[in-house]
Amino acid sequence: KRELIVPNKEFITSRVLNWTLSDSMNRLLLSIGIAYGSDAGEAMRLIAQAADENEYLLKDPKPVVSFEAFGDSALLLELRCYLGSFDFRLTAK
Repeated sequence: KRELIVPNKEFITSRVLNWTLSDSMNRLLLSIGIAYGSDAGEAMRLIAQAADENEYLLKDPKPVVSFEAFGDSALLLELRCYLGSFDFRLTAK
């Protein structure tokens, strides 16, 4: 969600403090394969709907479904979403 650029010298010569350690929000990436010939748009809509209905996923930032690649035996889609806590990681999948 955020990027931070820190020169390598800072890691070697200074003390580094992780300010995000207390923030339990974390990103979840789910790869989903659908058969060739499937309606990819409909599949993406259904995945987005399921994500919106999942009580463990945050509404902001909004879950995003994207087409990633043509796999060997499937069209590869990816759901990017955020969880409010690490505790929900396995349950949300």
